[in-house]
Amino acid sequence: FYKQKLPVPVAYNPEIINKIKIKRISLSLDETCNCYCPKCRLKPLGISPAHVVLRKSLLHSLLQTKTIKDADEFYLAGGGELFVSKVYEDFWAEEHGLKADRVFIVTNLQFFSLEKLAEIKKSFVNIDLTVSVDGASKETYEAIQRGGKFSVCQEKMQIVSSLRKNNELERLNITMVVQQ
Repeated sequence: FYKQKLPVPVAYNPEIINKIKIKRISLSLDETCNCYCPKCRLKPLGISPAHVVLRKSLLHSLLQTKTIKDADEFYLAGGGELFVSKVYEDFWAEEHGLKADRVFIVTNLQFFSLEKLAEIKKSFVNIDLTVSVDGASKETYEAIQRGGKFSVCQEKMQIVSSLRKNNELERLNITMVVQQ
């Protein structure tokens, strides 16, 4: 699981970062995912405990910068599954003073929970959720979204659909692979 060499995050200069006004920030510090879809990877991917500590430290340091605190929009965990990430798990619970307008999250919903969503809402006014649903049947879904359960996806889609209907999500998007 941890055999693949991953790039080590580079150091940054807070003096330079604090002088920049950035509207959108993309934080992609953890490639860990519970699924291993053919479009993304050949096997489940995780990062070593040492990399988790390093990346949590980097995330914590970044959250102290004025540039991050002043950003309006965030894209989170574009390379992995946010709701299974050990790097981001403390991010929601920390008191870091972040209150941005919008967050964009891509998820397969397998580890999505209302508790985690409540934590996210502490830092973001609007939540745009994109759900990766790669199959309209159990057989197709589980063949493509290897490691995912179709029944879990269906159950959680009902939950996020209700959240959108009640305006608790700003947007709900669905992405899927269409095949013949």
